[in-house]
Amino acid sequence: MENESKSNSSDNAESSLLRKYYKHLATLGIQTIERGTRLQHVKWMCLMAQGFEDPRKMNRWLGWIQCALDQEGIYSLNESIEHTREEMRKYDGTK
Repeated sequence: MENESKSNSSDNAESSLLRKYYKHLATLGIQTIERGTRLQHVKWMCLMAQGFEDPRKMNRWLGWIQCALDQEGIYSLNESIEHTREEMRKYDGTK
């Protein structure tokens, strides 16, 4: 992720989703700004949430991010659900 990646991010489905969304927003030319536009803030959230050690907090932020991406027309909630399922299969071995 540009020069902003978190070195302490764990390798799990949630972190992978956050990286995916961050990278997609980067390809759209969205800047990472904490109090910028909604998408700039979402990109910032993707970056910050990867550093969370509390998985519940990371999941709350991920849910908000997915909702905001739906509201902005980036990914529908159904697409986000599928993204989550794909990552869960990769990292957790679930079906």
